[in-house]
Amino acid sequence: MYLLIPLYFILGETLPTILFHGLGDSCTSSLFKPFFSEINADCIEIGSGPSSSILLGFLDQAKDACKKVQEKYSGQTINVVGLSQGALIGRYIITDCDLSGGRVSKYLSIGGPQMGVSVIPHCNSYLCWPLNKVVDSLVYTDYVQQHIGPAGYFRNYEDIESYLKYNHFLPDLNNERNSQSLRKKKFSSLDQVMLVKFLQDEMVLPKESAFFESVDPETGRVITLVDSEFYIQDLIGVKQLDQQRKIKFIEINDSHLRWTDEITKTVFIPFIA
Repeated sequence: MYLLIPLYFILGETLPTILFHGLGDSCTSSLFKPFFSEINADCIEIGSGPSSSILLGFLDQAKDACKKVQEKYSGQTINVVGLSQGALIGRYIITDCDLSGGRVSKYLSIGGPQMGVSVIPHCNSYLCWPLNKVVDSLVYTDYVQQHIGPAGYFRNYEDIESYLKYNHFLPDLNNERNSQSLRKKKFSSLDQVMLVKFLQDEMVLPKESAFFESVDPETGRVITLVDSEFYIQDLIGVKQLDQQRKIKFIEINDSHLRWTDEITKTVFIPFIA
């Protein structure tokens, strides 16, 4: 029996890294630009940046990202980094974007709402005012799903039926609606995953979503990952990767997307390298 080891591991080659920013941010004017440079990441812009990250339906954002990645990285092995909602775009690239023989090796999710949010997140941009107009009764309408980005990962634990039926994005990405074996195969084929949760997160609610944990509709309490049906049924391969010890769960005791240079140097860069 032969052990197949990717050539880039043997040669120590550094893979291209692509990055997706968060809500209301942009590749060109981001406060995180020094971080992009430190990890040598190619920030992939979606649409026009800040406005598109808020006012473009999330599925449309993901499709636009896929097209741009295909144009630059088809046939290649790459790493993917996602900040906040950008982590979901990154996961779409891994599982739903045809890279024509290429694949993703490592996936770094920093504060990503992997199991959605139960409160529409706020942001500091003036473009975020429409989010405050969205109420639970409207979030699953086609219009809101198509025009308010975060609506695509809004997971109302008090109305899971509507979430599964009308949400345009997250139920499919998480294989909660119609299980797609190729999506699971591609995610479980990752070489390494790092999930980062911020213990004082005020944007991703519940903060445990960063670890693929969700709220129990009956108790209103967060279900631990290993006790969740998502994990037990292994809907996208998280259980498989976890049992193979390919997932690193990192907790940072700070607010959303706030970390030190030391963490970049000692945690993120060694992971991507």
